Parts: sequence; C-alpha cells; structure tokens
Amino acid sequence: MAYTANLQVPRYSGAMLAANQKPDIDTVLRLIEPYQTPILQYMYFSGKSSKAVRNQAAKFDWFEDELLPHQAPILSAEALAGITIVAEAADIDITMFKLGDLLYIESYDQMAFVSAQTVGSSITISPIDESTTLTAWVAADIGTYVKVVGSTFDEYTGVPLALSTEEVQVYNRLTLFSESVRSSGRQQAGDSWTDGTTHDEQVAKKMKEMKLQYERLFIYSKWPSGDDGIVTTSSVQRTYGKGLIGFITTNAQSYSGAVTETVWDAYLSDVLSKGSDQRVHYCGNEQFMDIQKIVKDKLGSFPPVQKNAYGVRFHTYIHGMGDIEIVRHPLLDGKFTNWGFTVEKKNLIPRHMANDKKGSRKFRIEANVETPGLDGTWTKLLADIGLQFPNQETAGYLYQT
Repeated sequence: MAYTANLQVPRYSGAMLAANQKPDIDTVLRLIEPYQTPILQYMYFSGKSSKAVRNQAAKFDWFEDELLPHQAPILSAEALAGITIVAEAADIDITMFKLGDLLYIESYDQMAFVSAQTVGSSITISPIDESTTLTAWVAADIGTYVKVVGSTFDEYTGVPLALSTEEVQVYNRLTLFSESVRSSGRQQAGDSWTDGTTHDEQVAKKMKEMKLQYERLFIYSKWPSGDDGIVTTSSVQRTYGKGLIGFITTNAQSYSGAVTETVWDAYLSDVLSKGSDQRVHYCGNEQFMDIQKIVKDKLGSFPPVQKNAYGVRFHTYIHGMGDIEIVRHPLLDGKFTNWGFTVEKKNLIPRHMANDKKGSRKFRIEANVETPGLDGTWTKLLADIGLQFPNQETAGYLYQT
C-alpha cells in the first residue's frame, strides 16, 4: 500500500508523521563573539608600520641605551671617616664618576667632589671646602645615593675623562602560525540548514581563532632560563617569540586580595618613573573591577543623567605622574584575570617575515591546496609574526599572588 493508514479524524499536527514535519531551523549560526584583541589590533591593523625580518632563523635585534646615570647607591659601609673617603668598586659604582664631579651625599646632606681617581679601581671623595670631615658610611646608608650634581672644574682644567654608556643588544624571534581548514567534496556539494558551515565560512572562522592565538602569544609567551626561542633538530628548526611577560622584568609587582588605591598608585609611580607620561593598562576582568571600584568609591553617588541607568564606566585613570588608559582584556583569563600589563603603546612594534616566493608571510591564505588522489580541499592559513618591545623599564605588570 502507498499509504500508512486510514484517518477517521481531521488532519491535525498530532496525526502527521514526524518524518514528514519540516524542522524550523534558524539559518544563522549563532557564534559567540567578538573576542577583543586590542594588542594585535593596535600593532597590525591601526596603520602602524611593520618591518620585515630577513634572518633565516627568524631573529631580529635592536639596541637600547639610556642617558648617563646621575647617581649611584652606596653598596657597603666605609669604615673610616676623614677629610677624604676612598671608595672602591665594592663601596659604590665607581665607573659613573670622573675627576672633578661635584657630589651630593644624600644620607648626610654633605657636598663633596671627586678629588682623585684611579680609573677602574677607586675614587677619592673630598669635602667641597677640602677641610670638613666627611661622615663615614655605615650599614644604614646602604641603598642611599651619591648624586652627581655638577662639576668643580676651573678655567685651567684640561679635558676631563670621557664617560659614556654602552648600548645593550636585545632580540626576539618570530613565531610561525600555521592552521588549515579541510572539507570533503560531498561536504562542499551538499547543503546545510545554517550559514557558517561552508568551506569559505569556516576559513573566516579560523581567521578569527588565529587572531586569538596571536594575541595570547604577545601576552603570555616567555623563554625558559637558558632558552633563546629556537629549537633545532637534524631536520627542522622551530622558533617562538616572547610576549610581554617574557620581556618585562624591572617592574613586576605583586599584591594580595583586591587592588587598593595605595597599591595601584605605588605601582604606577614606579612604571611612570621612566619614559613618557602616557601609558595603557591591559587588565583582566577581576583587576578591572577592582580598579573600577576604587573610582566608584571615590566618586560616590551622583544624580543620574538618565533615571533608569546607574554606574561608572571609565577609560582613563589620572595619576599625578601621568595618564593611564584602562583597557579590559578578555583574554587575560584563568589566574591572569587578576593581572594587568602597563606599557607605552609606541613600544608595541610589529615585525613579520619578509615575503617568500608565494608572497606575503605576514598574513597569508593559500586556497585550494590539494593532495592528488584525495577528495576534498584544504585551505592553509599562515602568519609569521612577532613582537619588538624595547625599553621594558618603562613598562610593568601588576599581579595577584
């Protein structure tokens, strides 16, 4: 028989065969997005220039320098007081002083000058009037500073000793990101209820996923002790670059519990002690809420502009030493939800590998990659990129223990 049964009731939904009921499926695939990638966005998609790397080991170098230091901490107690103090390398960094330097000794509020010098060995410090007894350095003075505030040369003084700083070499490596999307011939030929499942749409989805990989590398990647980001075997060479956590060493400060205004301001004072007065602070959700609470507690309650809205959304924290742009970073998750990285934006410098015979290695999509004899198609996505991050002393990160 070409029918299932005789119906003695009106045709209604309960009597319809389930297999013959067309499902009502939304044609839009509901993908959770967007995930923000503010560091990647600034580096590669804000018009900032990226310089090509041509080293075959994906290594790129730069040099950093500072102005000649103006002060040195006392390192050990000087046993003898007198009209002169002979300071050696164990007592203070003698390499930053030269004959004739005018000195201010912080711990005793005394003026002095370098009256004699044996280069590489010692300096003799004398009172400026050459008669007052200088106070001996004791253990309590360790860590206080002797400052160079001028010179004591007269018009007949010859050419002084030439002092200069020697630059330091810093480097990083590129990281090769490689992903693919593969679909069979039948999958490409058939239909799906929703969008987002075709080969091209899956490629677009993979591009978004790779952006998250780039961003995480620029934050989390670091080299273990003794490693320099390259692994070489008999047949292959793998490289990976450092991110912010791998570069920043000077201003890494911890806190417990929630961020307080005292902790926050003290941290910013250290970060802003060098460089410009502008920073951006990328922080996880929990630390963002802590900082926002500092602001809400200070502002108190104000009459709302809109009667049905209340709260605080702020973008800039004004510190006495500079302005801090606050950016909530959703990829700072797990334990890093209570972390924050503070940088000068200009020091986030993008780098990429130079072009090969196929074209760009910065970001490349190779479509219709096929293997003879196999059904279907591959699309390969490649990025060969890295972070150049100079002058880490101007940056820092604040983290919860």
